[in-house]
Amino acid sequence: MAYVSSDELPKKFDVIVYGTGLTESIIAAALSRNGVSVLHLDANQFYGGESASLMYREFMEFLEEIPATRPANVESVQSELSTSDTQRYFLQSSFPMLYENVEQEFVEQLVQPEPTVATEQLIDVTSKQDNTGEVSSANGTAVDTQEDTAGSTQPNTAVTEDIENSSAPETNTPTQPVTDVTQVIEGNNTTTVIQESITTQDGDISHSTQPDTTVTEVVENNSTQESDPPAQDTDTRSPYVPSPPSFPKPSTDPVLSWTELKSQYRTFTFDLFPKLIYATDPFVDTIVKSSVTKYLEFKAVNKIVTVLDGSLTVVPASRADVFTSKTVSVLEKRLLMRFVTFVMELDRHTDETQQYNSRPFLEFMEHMGLNAKLKSLIKSSIAQVEDDTMTEVALERSQFYLQSIGRYSNSPYLWPVYGIGELPQAFCRMSAVFGGLYMLRKEIWYLELVERDGVKTCSSVCDAENTTFLCNHIVLAASLLPDTRPTARYSRAILVTNRKLLPPGNTDIKSDIGFVTIPAHTLGADQPHTIKVIELCSSSQSCPNRCCLVHITSCSHQNTAKADLLPAVEFLFHTASDASDHPPTPKLLYSLYFNYNSTQVSGGHRCTPADNVHVISSPNLDPSYQQILSEAQSVFDTICPGDLFLPPPPDPEDIIYEPATPEDDTVENGEDSNQSPEDGNVAEQTDID
Repeated sequence: MAYVSSDELPKKFDVIVYGTGLTESIIAAALSRNGVSVLHLDANQFYGGESASLMYREFMEFLEEIPATRPANVESVQSELSTSDTQRYFLQSSFPMLYENVEQEFVEQLVQPEPTVATEQLIDVTSKQDNTGEVSSANGTAVDTQEDTAGSTQPNTAVTEDIENSSAPETNTPTQPVTDVTQVIEGNNTTTVIQESITTQDGDISHSTQPDTTVTEVVENNSTQESDPPAQDTDTRSPYVPSPPSFPKPSTDPVLSWTELKSQYRTFTFDLFPKLIYATDPFVDTIVKSSVTKYLEFKAVNKIVTVLDGSLTVVPASRADVFTSKTVSVLEKRLLMRFVTFVMELDRHTDETQQYNSRPFLEFMEHMGLNAKLKSLIKSSIAQVEDDTMTEVALERSQFYLQSIGRYSNSPYLWPVYGIGELPQAFCRMSAVFGGLYMLRKEIWYLELVERDGVKTCSSVCDAENTTFLCNHIVLAASLLPDTRPTARYSRAILVTNRKLLPPGNTDIKSDIGFVTIPAHTLGADQPHTIKVIELCSSSQSCPNRCCLVHITSCSHQNTAKADLLPAVEFLFHTASDASDHPPTPKLLYSLYFNYNSTQVSGGHRCTPADNVHVISSPNLDPSYQQILSEAQSVFDTICPGDLFLPPPPDPEDIIYEPATPEDDTVENGEDSNQSPEDGNVAEQTDID
């Protein structure tokens, strides 16, 4: 890491990538891997763009810093006339049109029951570091000049789902420095013991690592006084909804409130747009082949649940689950197995499926003889499609789901530890390893377009400080173009609850990551779209122990996200602020609602103001990452035609080092083998004279 000023930076690059979203980061990594000089800019102070994972305070600051208007100095720049040969194409700040209708609420618990016996509560707090990773320059510009500036926030140990072992050589990852701080509180005496140990291990790629801090707070109540047991509550409470979800009632419900958790805000990681990953997605094959997995850790989503008949029902994830499931009858099991076998052998039934192409998937399921229960289960949980989705799209997604089961676990989905924002950061690290230069808090105000022989190209970009960077190509998001409008609108909710919503899948309650789907019209006519719920526990490193972080996403139907998602929140969670010790559903401690506007493009770079300006789409609800990967590869093939896209790194054992020759030693010592002694004497005499 080095501190440099903007004046010391290169002013010309082959490609400038604006934005550190997932697609932009994949493009930057592929180009840098191919030897192309890349300047990667981002107007934010964090990596990830629209796919970032932020702590609570970072996310709120991000929303508060959305500019309403452009600064005055930019208006003066806009008023300048362009020359006859150049045209200034001003970009718009995409943040005001991306996020809107932000509403948050803290639900406090009114009464805290006193402990009856001596208790010991263990709270693991893993502080997530600032993921900016930038280098501050003399003029305040954030500059990254080394590989470690990609801002990864996770340690490279404790891999639960080892994806690298599937098809990539094993890589030794440096062990992070660990600092353990143990604070023991006994009565009024407080003792702090700090133990620091640093262990390093040689890896294949040398890169700097950020220290990770683990704080363990042990609170012991050694009071010998016995308190009377609480009186039994004989009041029979009626369910807060007509049809509450049915799941086992826990024997003990730990007392927890947002007041207790808000001091640990650094342990929360909020994803702006979370998406699960299919185990057989080509995106997984790409990160395995290119060894990007050395910067990532994954966990399996071990519980897939849907809402059937007003209650939570576990979706069978394999053939064995189908036969052992008590949700469906014997006849329904035969019909479901018939559909599963048909989809797995889809290539053998092309004649039967072609007649349903460009027709709704509901018609095909009717052709398969499926009843209403199986239609809802397949449509919302397996295919993840809406009522108007075409048959060919639904069958492809169903095949993705079924083929992903068993690759890494008995689950079709994977989730990156520390959040979905680790994916773009991993590709940024790879780009930095191969020479990519990163600058945060650097916003581009306009592109300078040049038209020659009827062809318009972008020759340079300029920021608010009038710093100009020359380039041959530029990659940016479609939402930055002034003549584009959002093509899709999504409703998002981020919740904090006091315990798990899903039934425990094993004895380790901290290892569960759940996925819940609420089919359309389950909660009434005002729910025309499927609602997707991702529940993360402390093992995902997105929240502290004794609570869960819940992400809810759906297509927008009403004016605000809260209006769209509040019925689902009230159906799944206990939202009332009361002193109930054991409500039928998990208690809601914190809620945040907002709308997200997505912009999709078709035609790639053909829809841009210049031939060398490449525009990419925003994230969407498509469960597959194929669109992201195909857009990144399309831009790469346009810039580097004929070159390999993210090729595997060379095996160190296959590298052949040629022995040094005497001629090479002479050149390294500054001597020219072709120079005669007489020439050297003449030069020496000339110097003396």
